[in-house]
Amino acid sequence: SHFDIGFRRLSYDNPRGMLTPDSGETEDGQVLVGPALEIWPTQLMHLGALSGLSLFVRFQIGVNHQELTTQTGNMAPVPAGASTAWSSLEASLRQRWVLADTVAVVISGGFVRDSLGFDITNQATAPDVPDADYKSVRIGARLAMVGTFAPYIEAENRFVVAGGKFATKFTQASATGVHAAAGVAIHMGALAAKAEGEITSYSWTFSQQDPNADGASDKVFGFAA
Repeated sequence: SHFDIGFRRLSYDNPRGMLTPDSGETEDGQVLVGPALEIWPTQLMHLGALSGLSLFVRFQIGVNHQELTTQTGNMAPVPAGASTAWSSLEASLRQRWVLADTVAVVISGGFVRDSLGFDITNQATAPDVPDADYKSVRIGARLAMVGTFAPYIEAENRFVVAGGKFATKFTQASATGVHAAAGVAIHMGALAAKAEGEITSYSWTFSQQDPNADGASDKVFGFAA
């Protein structure tokens, strides 16, 4: 199983038009849970080659849907008509090599989807929210120590092929993404666990003719276990 707590920070570059200088989005303490599965097909088939090759699949859904609020002047905050709805999916191939029985190197690639979305609770007055659905091709690497307690670091590049509803609000919107994490894995016989800190950052570029902004930065900080 896989457990994440995420904190989102979205900001705009040179906001104007329909956006104000304080436009943006903050979401704290979003919890995602779900199963994760890794299998080693060459080992299962006793092929004797590429023993470090594995298929990794992870799916998570948000379990705490936070209600958005809006505030006018000094008036009390009121519901904005939407609640958060996050989810995440990954399917990757991994190849692991062990060097000198002390260091493991893992190269991986695949598909990842980060949905930082919203459920609209009032269709009559649907709020203008940054509903992003990042679908990306990922290429990453991990460097880890080998042993019972195995610290590791990892980084990946994400080539965003679609950005969801958020991309349709701006002119010629395109995005790129990066992900990095550091943590420790604990191996106890057939059991294993890990804890890590992570950050995922998506950078948006809009057309110079866009009336509302030059671009945007969408970052998610988090902790995983």
